[in-house]
Amino acid sequence: MMRSPIRLPFQTPQVWETGLSVEEIDFGFLREAVTFEASRFEVAVDGHSPPEKHPEREIWMIAAGTGTLYYRGEVTEVRSGDCLTFDPNVEHSVHNTGAEPMRIFSIWWNEPGS
Repeated sequence: MMRSPIRLPFQTPQVWETGLSVEEIDFGFLREAVTFEASRFEVAVDGHSPPEKHPEREIWMIAAGTGTLYYRGEVTEVRSGDCLTFDPNVEHSVHNTGAEPMRIFSIWWNEPGS
């Protein structure tokens, strides 16, 4: 018997004055089985994500837009199609420098032993 995929909802968006809007996935009844968190977020034109650092490892997949990434004291141009990884406890942020909103998918997790 084939089972249909389970459609997971997103939580209510968190919106910052910087032009950032974040929606985390609501894993619901799968919560205890899932070992990671995930979200989608949008950075408005000329907007940015506030600098953040956290104990989790994180991956961003940029689905749309272009911007400037600030990470480890370096500045890197990023665009749709890029996949980025961030080490735990290292500050990072992105500024949308393009003409359309940036859309980014994020996955983060605690590494074993952390």
